[in-house]
Amino acid sequence: MLCDNLPDTPSISVVAQMQLLPELVEQIKENEGVIFVDANIETPAAGLNLFSLDDADDAQGQIKQIVLSHQCSPFDLIATTSALYGVKPQAWLLTTCGVNFTLGEQMSPSVALLVKEAVSRISKIIGQN
Repeated sequence: MLCDNLPDTPSISVVAQMQLLPELVEQIKENEGVIFVDANIETPAAGLNLFSLDDADDAQGQIKQIVLSHQCSPFDLIATTSALYGVKPQAWLLTTCGVNFTLGEQMSPSVALLVKEAVSRISKIIGQN
């Protein structure tokens, strides 16, 4: 999994979720930055897309073609955190093309090849904070 390849430091928490839920707001409010990673069928094959969610209106416009298959979107979670707690951490959404969404824990070979690039992009963001 991607989270197994991320830097392990005391200042970074990695939370792996199959679905975004409102309860995540409690964790989000405690952080300066949040990176959401999603695999979906709308992202072009063999690619990664990285969006800043700092300006939610612009970001939603940029990715309006991407359909996130979760009950809560990253936008919802950041907006709820801001509304409830008055804090708005920096946020990003990294998307990749999902190929196989059947029950299991292994990534498809095409997505597995993107892990190194995804870790690199995430590491750059972490280094900026």
